[in-house]
Amino acid sequence: MNYLVSFFGKNERIERHYTVSSCMRKPFYEALVASLKMSLEGGMPALNSDLLSTAPTSSIGLTIKNYSIDKGLSKKLHGFDNLKDTVQVKGPMGKGLGLTSDSEGTYVAFSAGTGILPFIDLVARIALGALNLIPES
Repeated sequence: MNYLVSFFGKNERIERHYTVSSCMRKPFYEALVASLKMSLEGGMPALNSDLLSTAPTSSIGLTIKNYSIDKGLSKKLHGFDNLKDTVQVKGPMGKGLGLTSDSEGTYVAFSAGTGILPFIDLVARIALGALNLIPES
């Protein structure tokens, strides 16, 4: 999912879209890696179904690297002054990859650099499907 992060400082407004990659959340990532290892060792992989929940939550986690570019959003966020500056987050925006348990076919994705992040969830979904860990509903 994408979120629009806006920074409002003295006489300036900077906006940038950020992507949340669900499979990179620590509990999900660790469980996915453990399931993949178990499968490679001949075991039966399992995944806590709560990790696959699509229920709304009241928080999101964004990882924003500080590139230290004077007019860049990341530098403003890392030097945020809560007495002078305001940050607004809008979202989620878009439909994500739009995959369901009924999705099938051949997927081809091209990406590079920071553009690869949205496709990490696609790779995780393919791995879950290969391990038969995608719930029917």
